Amino acid sequence: MPLLLYGIYTVVLYLYNTIPIPYPRQYASKTKATMGFFDSEIVQQEAKQLFDDYQSLMHLGSDYGKFDREGKKIFIEQMEGMMERYRVFMKRFELSEDFMAKMTVEQLKTQLGQFGVTPQQMFDQMHLTLERMKAEIERSL
Repeated sequence: MPLLLYGIYTVVLYLYNTIPIPYPRQYASKTKATMGFFDSEIVQQEAKQLFDDYQSLMHLGSDYGKFDREGKKIFIEQMEGMMERYRVFMKRFELSEDFMAKMTVEQLKTQLGQFGVTPQQMFDQMHLTLERMKAEIERSL
């Protein structure tokens, strides 16, 4: 996997391992008034889809060096789309009043802070990495 992808891989893997997997529906609250963040079917579906897409892209990314120019462009576009979905998903955590969602955000901030990085810096770095990958493709004409 190219060095540029390694940074993205590391951060997405971190997010994948940090975001709690929603617990089974049989444990979900019965009323909307007491529904927790992870009780939401929308949150559960998006989490599962993000994780599945992440795994598929990482598997595909292991062959990035074998892609032709157009294949690399498509891969980068897919990574950008997934990163934007992660950004929106994390914003849901930040905006939620749910205790577990707030704890997840704090855990992410604490763990990233150990490396001197904020969540915003993390997303900015991923964006910069994808921009570098695009520039590398353009230089290889």
